Amino acid sequence: METTAGSSSSQSSMERSGERSPYSSPITYRHPSYSYTSSINCYCSQKTPRWISWSNGNPGGGTIHATNIGFWVWLDPKPIDHQIEIFVDLRDAVKALHNKNKTLELEKNELSFLLDEAHVENAKLVKEKKEARALVKELEAKALAKELEAKLQLVALFSKGAKACCGSVILLAMFLALLVAMFSKGAKPLKLQLL
Repeated sequence: METTAGSSSSQSSMERSGERSPYSSPITYRHPSYSYTSSINCYCSQKTPRWISWSNGNPGGGTIHATNIGFWVWLDPKPIDHQIEIFVDLRDAVKALHNKNKTLELEKNELSFLLDEAHVENAKLVKEKKEARALVKELEAKALAKELEAKLQLVALFSKGAKACCGSVILLAMFLALLVAMFSKGAKPLKLQLL
């Protein structure tokens, strides 16, 4: 399908301003407007472009015209009323589909933009979640270190007390052993000798 710029329909002032004429071609031409045989020349002897009419009165009819001098010739016979109704309905249906497609394209672009924003926001949230987890781990490690330090201080304190207590217990045990030895039944009483 070869097309050239301006070959889809003749450009009216309405089309040049960005709006499409209600009678502009709803489809792209299959051939450029000058690629037809047995050329028809206008009053100035130049080959004129071939277009298809999409007006309500003669839709689908081939026409040759040079708009700058008002020359035009119908190539096809005028369709019957039933054909006109079908052509107009088909033209309107195609244009409605084009408009719906444009609307869907705009919605798609908007949704794509929103999806991109959501991806960026999600990436931020994932990063914040990782940072929060790292902070929780750091705080848990600090709390565990403090707890361990407190236990070590308690063990050191108990160890000091145990050493002091252990010496006293040994002394007390020796004293009790001496007393038992002195007052046991089979033992001879010690006599103190005075000089």
